[in-house]
Amino acid sequence: MIVKPSITRLAAEVPALTGRVRGAADYTALLRGGSLPQAPAFAYVLYGGIARRGDPQVAVGDFRQPIARGIKIVVFYRTTDPEGARLVDDLEEMASDILKAFCGWRPGNEIGVFQLAGASVNDFRDGILSQQIDLTISDQLRFT
Repeated sequence: MIVKPSITRLAAEVPALTGRVRGAADYTALLRGGSLPQAPAFAYVLYGGIARRGDPQVAVGDFRQPIARGIKIVVFYRTTDPEGARLVDDLEEMASDILKAFCGWRPGNEIGVFQLAGASVNDFRDGILSQQIDLTISDQLRFT
C-alpha cells in the first residue's frame, strides 16, 4: 500500500502542506461540490494505478512480473493575482519540495523507490491553479 503512507509523508515533509493533505474521498467530494479549499495551497494524494514493466517469469508454483505502482499528487494554489504570474515561483518551489520528499523514498516493502513520472499544470481559473505530479515506484507481482 502506497497511498496512506504517502499522505503522511507529504504532510510531514512539505511544511506548506502540513494539515492540508487529503486522499481520494475528499478529492471526490471536492469535485462534486465544486468549492475549493480556502488555504493558499492544498494537496490530494490519489492512487495512480499499476503499469507493466516487463515480462512475467513463470516457474512451477511461482509467478513474478516487474511492475510500477503509481500515485498522483494534485496541488491547488489560491492567488489574488488574476493572471497568476506570482504563482510561478510558488509552483516551482512546491514541486521541488514534493520531489525532494518522494524521489528516492520507499513507503514499504517495494523493490524500488519513488521516481518522477511527470508533472503538469492542469488548470488555472478563478484565482486557483492546479498542478499534478505523478510518481511511480518499481515493484513486482509475486504469487507462489
